[in-house]
Amino acid sequence: MGSFETLGIPDQVLRNIRLAGYRVPTDIQAQAIPVLLQGMDAVISSETGSGKTAAFLIPGIVRYVEGRRRLLVLSPTRELAIQTDRQAGTLGRGLLRHALVYGGAPMGRQVSDLSMGPGIVTGTPGRVLDLHRRGAIDLGAFDSVVLDECDTMLDMGFVEDVTEILSHASGRSQTSFVSATVTAPILSLISELGTDPVYIGLRPGERHGGPAIEHTYAVVRPGGKFQALLEYIRHARPSRAIVFTGTRRYAGILAQRLNRHGVSALAIHGDMTQRARESAMEEFRRRPGVLVATDVASRGIDIKGIDAVVNFDVPRDPRLYVHRTGRTARMGAVGLALTIVESGEVGALEEIEREAGVRMMKVDLGAAAE
Repeated sequence: MGSFETLGIPDQVLRNIRLAGYRVPTDIQAQAIPVLLQGMDAVISSETGSGKTAAFLIPGIVRYVEGRRRLLVLSPTRELAIQTDRQAGTLGRGLLRHALVYGGAPMGRQVSDLSMGPGIVTGTPGRVLDLHRRGAIDLGAFDSVVLDECDTMLDMGFVEDVTEILSHASGRSQTSFVSATVTAPILSLISELGTDPVYIGLRPGERHGGPAIEHTYAVVRPGGKFQALLEYIRHARPSRAIVFTGTRRYAGILAQRLNRHGVSALAIHGDMTQRARESAMEEFRRRPGVLVATDVASRGIDIKGIDAVVNFDVPRDPRLYVHRTGRTARMGAVGLALTIVESGEVGALEEIEREAGVRMMKVDLGAAAE
């Protein structure tokens, strides 16, 4: 695996890498950093929790330190943008300015931050375009663009926005596509927007071995999901767990029910203000408990020490299963994925197993079992 010192990284950047707690590069970092330092287009694909964000941020910081080349990172969600900007601040401390732009937040502060000429800008496509049209950001000034979680970009309908942004970023010398999966739609996007990219991690059609997750499911009687969830939490006693629901409304209701039964729980969903969501995430980082979330939290949220992910509602798409369960077993840790189903939902698990390349073991959750 080697060391960061052998990857052509200058001392001042190495110092920040060490202060951030990185000791040796992960496999994807060791492969990606030299390629991106050479300015080549790249497709970076590896399982969640493997260190992809640092794999593109570190070369971005080095390229700025050595040649004032600027990096634009496009993120599909505000939560992922916030997480990436936080990491950019840590790895680039004292070496460059960084700015964060996303919708739902005051534009005045973002315009002010952009006026300082940051070396790294992280933002959601809609807000980046809005700021460009207002003359607050010069897209042609960026030498590199990263499309982070580009599979989600496609799912959320951002292709037109991304294409327009890249058309204005005419000065760019590098485009990187980052994703946990390389699907046919992503290949189409790459062929349209990339220039003979280097594939790092997986080539199309290959599968990840995946992080060390124990995939399980439990079949419960009709209306028995909540009791099954309580049984699991009380017996397994996870330090931190994320419970995914399919609707915004039920996320709040489920968190309230858990609290009434003595389980410390917080909720995060799309009906909350951005400030409330950020506050809930910070509280969850600080103390053990359960976070009940809709899929707004399934991508890009990097919280250490998630013992388990529970699918209270079966994900509607196998890719959502991959992103949900990827919140546990990060950076080599071991984690549990539990999906709670009623008998009529068992068939959906077969598609998930087939498409996500996992095998689930049936478990018994006591009195709630069918």
